[in-house]
Amino acid sequence: GECVAGAQVRSLSYSGHKEAQGAYVTAVGAKEVVMVWKIVYNSSSEEEGCLQCELISTKEPKGGLRPKMKKVSAKDQVTDLRHLAVDTFVYKVDGSTDVIFMLVSSADASVKVTALQVDRRTGSTKWHNKVCDLVNGSRNPTLSIRWKEIESLGTSVAFTGSTDGAICCWDTSMAINSFKNALAKGEDHQCIEISPLKKFQGVHASGVNSLALKVSASEGLGQLQARVVSGGDDQALHAKEVRFRVLDGSSGGVAMTSDRGAHVANSHYSALRSVWTDGTFVLSTGLDQRLNISRLFDDEKQVLRLELLSRMAVEAGETEALSALISG
Repeated sequence: GECVAGAQVRSLSYSGHKEAQGAYVTAVGAKEVVMVWKIVYNSSSEEEGCLQCELISTKEPKGGLRPKMKKVSAKDQVTDLRHLAVDTFVYKVDGSTDVIFMLVSSADASVKVTALQVDRRTGSTKWHNKVCDLVNGSRNPTLSIRWKEIESLGTSVAFTGSTDGAICCWDTSMAINSFKNALAKGEDHQCIEISPLKKFQGVHASGVNSLALKVSASEGLGQLQARVVSGGDDQALHAKEVRFRVLDGSSGGVAMTSDRGAHVANSHYSALRSVWTDGTFVLSTGLDQRLNISRLFDDEKQVLRLELLSRMAVEAGETEALSALISG
């Protein structure tokens, strides 16, 4: 689909629900524009399978995309904000309603959760702009976000990477569950502020360009393991394993119990642009036109390691994103 008023897209997120019909793609970027498309696989098409894409909602900044110009003093001038990164997941309210939760960062260093309520029967949508504000993290803009909900435990955790090389770990469970409860009761939700569970300083020497996340749950034990991989402007590849304990109660919150990491300096010949992981294998690309395949494992001393398995050249000039599907 076309971008509203030519607003440049900075980040995309694909999300679906196992019980939802179709999936959603969220795009953010220049002028604080957020666009959401619905993607449906139409098996009844005359062609052999057909993906249908429909723009269902657009969120524009206050004052519109082209606000009227007013003479103001230099100190009162406001520059156009850009959204830098987004990650999403879908909550199925009932048989006809979905809620797309969006974790979005902006160029002013703010990070917040918004939500879009979608009525699949009528096609109507409703924006909820103030679900949660993430505060006391990095003072620098956030370049990369990864967010995961474990719906069976009522838990959601997020990792954000910023221009100062720091990575923050967040527990968004209470805010998300509070919003779900207010929605079910037809009540207004009060925006919640949360601080990071932990801020990992100096993971990279400069910007954290990309994050990849794999979360595994031991539901019977109420434990989570998150493996988050990051790629930076400093050419380094970093992997971190964080373990959580799910807290008792209805909030679904977690407590961090341990963390450990593995770091490979100069893993590429230039800045890394994208990383991917399934918790064991790690793929990374950079401006050096290389695709690296690595393995994340425990050595004989139970130390977390990253081992390069293969390196190959790719034809893409500047690879910005990657994804993978492991078969077998």
